Amino acid sequence: KGEIPSVKSVTESFNEDIIRKLVKTYETKARALTLPMEEQALTAAHHVYSKDAMKAYLRQKFGRSSDTKTLEVRIQQVYEWVLDRNRLSSKDTCEGLHMRCSDIMDMLQLMSLPSMMRFDNLYKNRCNRTFETECVGPSKASYRARIQKDYAKERSRFMDAYNQKLLNGVTMASLLGVIVFRFIWVLPLFELIAWGGFLFLEMYLKTHSLLFTDTSHPYWKKFVSIWELVVFNEFYDLNSFTHVLVPLLGVIVALKSGHKCWQNAKNYYCIRVLLSLLSCFVYAVLVMPSLSVLRLIRKICGLRESHHHHHYHDGSDYSCCCCCYKQPKGTFLPYYSYKQS
Repeated sequence: KGEIPSVKSVTESFNEDIIRKLVKTYETKARALTLPMEEQALTAAHHVYSKDAMKAYLRQKFGRSSDTKTLEVRIQQVYEWVLDRNRLSSKDTCEGLHMRCSDIMDMLQLMSLPSMMRFDNLYKNRCNRTFETECVGPSKASYRARIQKDYAKERSRFMDAYNQKLLNGVTMASLLGVIVFRFIWVLPLFELIAWGGFLFLEMYLKTHSLLFTDTSHPYWKKFVSIWELVVFNEFYDLNSFTHVLVPLLGVIVALKSGHKCWQNAKNYYCIRVLLSLLSCFVYAVLVMPSLSVLRLIRKICGLRESHHHHHYHDGSDYSCCCCCYKQPKGTFLPYYSYKQS
């Protein structure tokens, strides 16, 4: 007993089904887009997809009416949803890159061999270039400004400690050079150069207060330029090899020192002295705590008292194991046989 449908209601129902299918097709295409993406590219894709939907509607609709307002409104709603997804995805991507850049700049503050060229180069290659390539979408401009602001702040902080770190490091290297070239490798020329560098850094630059002013000392500026060239260039990054170079230099110095000590030991009987001390240590730690061994030693000393016996003025006798031994001639310290020890 329902109402008989009119031609208008049948037409509207037919066209509504067409609109629903076209909006679904548009949404499927929009979901297939790789987000985040630039807003211009997203807008261009929206125009193409909406234009295809309009053409399909005008081709499939029923009736003479060419009103596409309902289709446009529904497509616009889906487009705004896609824009929100793009903004959120762009924010997440750019924020992750921003955090990674912050970690990189914090790591650069801890360089073993400070270098401004390395700081700028790593920021450019590992931070700025990566950000410009991977960060897309509406959040790119705001996060680019944040990264540039952080870079300026971290670079200023690095510059504040750069000269002082470099000065302290060169001063320490000069002092180590004096010790090495005087006592390990006896090279008077290099020792003189090390002394000159140490005195120049400690006395001349610091007393004249010309090092860390706007008009830096010309000698220091020249040294900084040479330092930057040696530490970091297009062929190698010396800071990446510090974990190998420092232990290697330490091993070389230790081997040279040991070789020199060995040569001197052969001349001054140091080896015999060390072995004698080692024998005394083993005797004191392993033999003395044992009562049975002590009684045996007293017995041995008692047998030798017939040859070496000492009488004191009060009539009492005292014997000591150390008195039983005779010091060999021509030795620096007593060095006895294994049996005597």
